This record gives sequence, C-alpha cells and structure tokens, in this order.
Amino acid sequence: MSHQHEESHGRRFNPSGVNGRAFSQGVIQGTGEVVHITGQVAWDEHGEVVGAGDIEAQMEKSIDNVRLILAAVGGRLDDIVSMTIYFLRREDLPSIQWVRSRHFSPGSAPAVC
Repeated sequence: MSHQHEESHGRRFNPSGVNGRAFSQGVIQGTGEVVHITGQVAWDEHGEVVGAGDIEAQMEKSIDNVRLILAAVGGRLDDIVSMTIYFLRREDLPSIQWVRSRHFSPGSAPAVC
C-alpha cells in the first residue's frame, strides 16, 4: 500500500516497507514518467538502522528502499538515470561499488555523482 498526496508540485508518495514519517519518499512529476526519490539510508520501515557498522548491509538496504519506492509506481532499478551516493569513509568505496555492481549491470548502471 502506498500513501499519495496530490499537490501542484507533483504527487508525493510513501510506499509500504519504507520509513515515511518525516517526509515523502518520492514525488511523481507530470504524467508519471519522471519520479524523484528522496535520499535513502539504511533505515527499515520503523526508522531503525539496518546493518550498523556494516557498509555492505547498509548499501543493500538503501538500494532495497529505492527498489520498493520504484515498485510502488511500476518502476525498476534499471529505470534509474542518475544517482548520488554519499559516504563518510573513503575505504568503504570498494564495498559500495561491489554492492552497486550486484544490482546494476555495466550497460544499464545509472550515472553516479
């Protein structure tokens, strides 16, 4: 189940399985061909951190949250055009890239900023 709110700036929504207490997790722009997804962290639907201290588990949960948000509007990870990944420790980059490579094939991976 997804909660949606109609506004002049787009339809905001919070799909089931993703924490949506503080803000809308996604906004559908126009006819629904463009969806903006808020920044995702390793939170479960209750706002609890998943994989504390484990960057791979946190990255997996973040991607899973994106997958849930996209699925709520009929999208898939392959539909992502661009994504930004923020991280604190440079030494985590190889783990982040490894997890990302498990979900995005080289030919369909989104641009990363």
